[in-house]
Amino acid sequence: MTDDQGPAPPTPPVRPGWPASSPPRPVSGGTRTSGLGEIVDAIIRLYRRRGRLLLGICAAFEVPVFAVSALLGARLITAMTRLLGFWPLDPPTTLPDSYPPFDVALVADLMASFAGLIVVAMVAGAMTTAALALAISEVGVGRPTTVLGSLGPTLRRVPALLLSQVLYLCAIAVVLIGGTLIVSVPIGLAPDPASGGFLVFAGIVAFVGVLAITAFLSLRLGFWPQIVALEGKTGIAAMRRSWQVVAGSTWRVLGYLVVLGLADYTLALVLSQLGGIALDMAAPARGAAVALHVAWNVAVTVIVAPIVPVGMTLLFFELRRRHGEAPVR
Repeated sequence: MTDDQGPAPPTPPVRPGWPASSPPRPVSGGTRTSGLGEIVDAIIRLYRRRGRLLLGICAAFEVPVFAVSALLGARLITAMTRLLGFWPLDPPTTLPDSYPPFDVALVADLMASFAGLIVVAMVAGAMTTAALALAISEVGVGRPTTVLGSLGPTLRRVPALLLSQVLYLCAIAVVLIGGTLIVSVPIGLAPDPASGGFLVFAGIVAFVGVLAITAFLSLRLGFWPQIVALEGKTGIAAMRRSWQVVAGSTWRVLGYLVVLGLADYTLALVLSQLGGIALDMAAPARGAAVALHVAWNVAVTVIVAPIVPVGMTLLFFELRRRHGEAPVR
């Protein structure tokens, strides 16, 4: 016998990126997309319900990065001190009339340390984003996951992440270098660049255009860590896939990135200041005070680290849904 009312409609699957206890939402291709408020609510829910998972993943990357950055930063400051003849963090009231002899080796050491800081930060950021994306996807479909359960797959994707990051940076560098050459042409042809004129104005317009194109390209290609982690694409395929996902939503991605970045910066600033005030009021010994300040700054970094990657990963899921794609399994 059959039911006169017909079979019950299937229950829509839980959308990745949202805690499993949240009401299921349809993922079929429609024109409706979640707004910023829903993304923020989801971030707050994830902090409340899976905070240890998020913070554990970030701590696994941010603590070693802080240690390496501290070593590179100390080397950078040492090289600058030897180049300038004084400690740059506490310069003299009156700058000296003469400086130590120019040392190419010191300059190379300084540039290597600075480049190392940038590379470490970028690689750690990509790995953190990939690990958080994997964790959020597992949480969203109701599968149990742990910090180690997210770190293992991320570490196996390190070659793919590094290759994709190199190609991403190369694409940005090509635009910047090519744009710089274009900008330099009209300015170089100007009889007197300092006095302005049409050619200088054209160079300024070209410079603004280069910045706009660079920002546009970085936004369209910026979901490559999530794609490497969740869809298994690498390199150019990941870039092409990110371009496809962001199509028609570039301004939205920019707006979300700005809002999430401001939230990250503001929360970090507030927590850092409150912690500094509390530690100053406690008035511990000098050595202990320095250690406590460092530990608190590391803790603040870990606390705010999930905001941007989690928010952008949730947006990535929404953009997939906007294109009518099924949830990542």
